[in-house]
Amino acid sequence: MESLRELFAREAKSPADIFLELLSDPFSSQSKVRMAFLCCRRGQPSLRPFSQLQESALFAAIGSSIGTTAAIAICFSLLRPYNNAVYAPKLKHADEKHAPPPLGKGIFAWVAPLWSTTEQDLITLVGLDAAIFMRFTRMCRNIFLVLTVLGCCILIPVNWTYFTPDDLWFIKVTPRNVWGDPHWATVVFAWLLTIVVCGFLWWNYKKVLDLRRQYMKSEEYQQSLHARTLMVWELTGSFRHG
Repeated sequence: MESLRELFAREAKSPADIFLELLSDPFSSQSKVRMAFLCCRRGQPSLRPFSQLQESALFAAIGSSIGTTAAIAICFSLLRPYNNAVYAPKLKHADEKHAPPPLGKGIFAWVAPLWSTTEQDLITLVGLDAAIFMRFTRMCRNIFLVLTVLGCCILIPVNWTYFTPDDLWFIKVTPRNVWGDPHWATVVFAWLLTIVVCGFLWWNYKKVLDLRRQYMKSEEYQQSLHARTLMVWELTGSFRHG
């Protein structure tokens, strides 16, 4: 593979031309080298191939994501026991029925209640809207987990079959060298993706409808003031004052 300096000296092109070439053939090695040159600082071009930059960027992205997540969890675990006014204000202001279960002062004392709290408990403690939001986040998590398993079982084996020995491991799982009939695997995966998403949406919307009906039939909702209040808009002056 050519070095970036040799390539730039032989073939000086505008950034717009290089961008169009990347769009026309995103897996081209020469296009990758040109993109690597664009990523370098002016006057100090790097001589490393773009594949090495890709590998470094991949590990940097994974490391930064895991590190940021771990840092947030650790900071929350350390600050929570000494800031109940921020992380558990309902312990002080809510009544006994709506107050969350008291947590210990341990760093990870919040983990056990997190796993043991049911959806019905969430509705009682934080309300229906918050419980539905939590169900939505769980639905997104489950969708991505199922699609990840399907992609690893269908797309990766097909793409891996058509790699070249010089390719890096993360290039082998992409459709870089896949042409013709093997793309039917992508079509099958697209259909499965649609079925999975529609199935999860149908199931969760059915559950949300059941939760809304259950909540509106509950004694707490029937006796609440907002359940017997009606807001009417755009009344004229004569009706506004009775």
